[in-house]
Amino acid sequence: MNRFEKLLSPIKIGSLELRNRIVLPAMDLGFIGVPMMGNLTQEGIDFYEARAKGGAAMIIAGAVAIDPKGIFTPVTPGIWSDDLISDYKRLADAVHKYGAKLVIQIAHSGRQAPQGIPEFPPIDAVAPSPIPCPLYKAIPHELTVDEIQDLVEKFGEAAKRAKEAGADGVEIHGAHGYLIAEFMSPYSNKRFDDYGGSTADRLRFPLETIKRVREKVGSDFYVGFRLSGEELTPGGTSLRETRAMVPILVEAGLDTVSVSAGVYNMLSYRTFMPLHMDPIGTHYDRAASVSEVCKVPVIAVGRIKDPLIAETLLQEGKVDLVAMGRQLITDPELPNKAAAGKPEDIRPCISCGLCLVYLGAQLGFKCELNPYIFKEPEVVQAAQAKKILVVGGGPAGLEAAAYAAIRGHQVTLMDKAEYLGGQWRLAAMPPHKQEISVALKYLVTQAQKAGVKLETSKEVTPRTIDEFEADAVIIATGGEPVIPPIPGVDNPKVITAWDVLAGKAFAGDKVAIIGGGQVGLETADYMREREASQIIVLEQLEACGTTISPFVVMDMMERLTKWGVRVVTSANIEQILDDGIRFTAKGQQETVTGLDSIILAAGVQPSEELSEKIKDKVADVHVIGDANKDVCMAFKNALEAIAEGAEIGLKI
Repeated sequence: MNRFEKLLSPIKIGSLELRNRIVLPAMDLGFIGVPMMGNLTQEGIDFYEARAKGGAAMIIAGAVAIDPKGIFTPVTPGIWSDDLISDYKRLADAVHKYGAKLVIQIAHSGRQAPQGIPEFPPIDAVAPSPIPCPLYKAIPHELTVDEIQDLVEKFGEAAKRAKEAGADGVEIHGAHGYLIAEFMSPYSNKRFDDYGGSTADRLRFPLETIKRVREKVGSDFYVGFRLSGEELTPGGTSLRETRAMVPILVEAGLDTVSVSAGVYNMLSYRTFMPLHMDPIGTHYDRAASVSEVCKVPVIAVGRIKDPLIAETLLQEGKVDLVAMGRQLITDPELPNKAAAGKPEDIRPCISCGLCLVYLGAQLGFKCELNPYIFKEPEVVQAAQAKKILVVGGGPAGLEAAAYAAIRGHQVTLMDKAEYLGGQWRLAAMPPHKQEISVALKYLVTQAQKAGVKLETSKEVTPRTIDEFEADAVIIATGGEPVIPPIPGVDNPKVITAWDVLAGKAFAGDKVAIIGGGQVGLETADYMREREASQIIVLEQLEACGTTISPFVVMDMMERLTKWGVRVVTSANIEQILDDGIRFTAKGQQETVTGLDSIILAAGVQPSEELSEKIKDKVADVHVIGDANKDVCMAFKNALEAIAEGAEIGLKI
C-alpha cells in the first residue's frame, strides 16, 4: 500500500472528478501575462502544462484579471475580452493532455492595483472606500452602486469566457485584500449603504458575484472561492467572522473554499507567502476551523511541501485537498514521484523566499533549487562517454556531477572536506534553516543514484589529475571567507563565521560580528539561540541583509532586537584590540572591550587555484560556482551555482 493513500485518492468536487488531492494554487509568477495586454505567454502555458504532466489533479491558473483596471502587476493575464479566449483554449488543451483539470482564478486587484512601477502607467485603483492601500499608497476611487453592478457582470462574463475556452471551472479570488476581500472586510470597507456596515451587508458584493457567475456558467461548472481565514491586521476580518460568512457564501453556489490569510500591509503581508521561519502547514488550523462550518470541500494551503505532511493533514479529516504552490514550482513531478513511492527524488522547496525577491524586483521568477521552472530540459545521452572528475561537493558540483552521470559519463566527485555540501552545510546551522539540509541530502542522493562516485577527505592536486587521467575536469571548489585588512586581524580571538557554524571554533559569550549580510545576521541569530550574553553586529553599509528577502531580514531583526543584540550600520572598523574592537559609526568613535571573540563574516572569495595548475594536463576544464573568479563576488545564494552546475552537466 502506498504510504500516501489519502493524498493520492480521487475525489469529486462539484462537477469535477479529480485524480488525487493535490492542487496547484493560483500564484503571481511574473511571467504568465504579456505586459499590459492580458494575453498568456507561452512560458506561462508551458509552466502549467509541466505541473499537469507532473500529476497535480487541479491546476488553478491566475490570478486572471476580469478588467484592465483590476490587474495585480503589469504582467497579469486577463480574461476581460472575447479576444483572449483563444489563449485559454490553448492552456486548457495543454493541461487536459495530461489528465488534470484547469480552473481559472478570476480576480480584481481593487485598491491593490500596481503603482509606481517604472515604464508602466499607474492604474486607477478602485475600492469600496477611498482608503489607500498601505503598500501602494494611492487613494482609490470609491465605487458607486452602478459601478459595483458593472463589476459583478464582468466577473460573470469572465467566468463565461473561461467555460467557452474549455476550462473546467473558475475560482473567485476573495482573499489577500483584493477587491472582493475589501468589501468583505471592516478594515477596508467603511461604506454605510447596502454594500457596507454589518457582516451581512459587506457580503452583498461577493454574494452577487457568486450568483452571477453561477448564472453564467450553469450548475455543471466548478466554482470555487479563495478567502483569507483571518486578515491578521487591526480591524480586519477575524476567523470567527469568516466562520459566519462561509456558510452564506457556500449557499450562493460554491463547490469549494480555499483558506489562506493576510492582506497587503507590513503586519500581515508575508503571511500568505510563508517562509522558512513559519510553521509547516501555516494556514491549516484556519482551514480546519472553516471546514467545521462548511458543507463543501475545503482546500488547505501554506507550506504544505512534504507529501507525508500532506497525507497526515488529510488523514485528520478536517480538510479535503491540499494546495502545494512553491513546492510544485520547485518540483512539478512531486505527485508522480509520490505515487511511484520515491519521495527521496522530490526536489524540495526550502521556502527561502528568493522567488519573492526576484518577483518583487520585477526580475521575473526564479527558484533557488530548480533552474528549469518553465520546462524541464531534455537530457540527451552524451555522444561519447567521458571520464569526468568533479572537484568540490557543494550544490554546484553535486548538480553538475548528477547531470553528467545521467547522460552516460563516468563521473567521480572529490571533496577535501570530511562531509559533502560546502557552504550549504553551514547554511543549515542557524535557526529555521534546517530545510537546507533536506535539499542537500536530495542533491547527494541524486548524485549517488545517477552513479557518481563520491569521495570525501580527498584533496585534489595536479598529481591527482595525472593519476586520474580525466577527459574533463569540473572545478566547483567554492569560496573561502574574506579576511579584511584590519589592524589586529591576526589576533587569536579573531575567528570566522564559517568556523563558528561548522563547530570548529568556540566563540564564547561576548562577541562582535564584522559583517551584517546574510552570514553575519544568521551567525548572530545562531549565537543568540545559544544565549550569548553580548552580541554586536557591525555592518559597513547603511542597511543589513540587503541581498536577502526583506521579510527574512525583518524576522531576524525582530528576534535579534528582542534578545538585545545590537546592530550598528555605517560602521567603519578601525582596529581589533586584544579583547575588543574600535569602530566609527556616523561620525562617532566607539570602543567595545571585554569580548571573547571577534567573528568575521565579511564575504566570500574564490578558493580556486587548481585550474591554472592543470591547464596543460587536461584540455577540457570548467570552473563553476563561487570558484569562478569572474562571478564569485556576485553570488548571493545557491541559485546561480545550481543553475551553472546543471548547465555544464547537460552539455559536457
